[in-house]
Amino acid sequence: MLSVPSVFFRPPDRAEESDAAREKFFVPESDHLTLLHVYQQWKNNGYRPDWCSDHFLQAKGEPRPCRCCPRHHALGLPMPVTRNTTCKMQHAASNERKE
Repeated sequence: MLSVPSVFFRPPDRAEESDAAREKFFVPESDHLTLLHVYQQWKNNGYRPDWCSDHFLQAKGEPRPCRCCPRHHALGLPMPVTRNTTCKMQHAASNERKE
């Protein structure tokens, strides 16, 4: 079991519905794969907080794609994922070092 807060929430008045939503993401082999599956589905749905709410996921716990790195997007590279919304300078500095 992972030692991280759960990305799922379970409101008492909608327990059965939230359990059913959680089961759709469940990967029996690993908690890590379950979280990866959640992230991939969230990504496929445009990182939308309303999608998280509809599927009983805590949107504020999800990492966000960093939108401050236009080079990654222009080159077709995956966008860095961060919980830090002020990472502009960090990515700019790391990109300069790589070049």
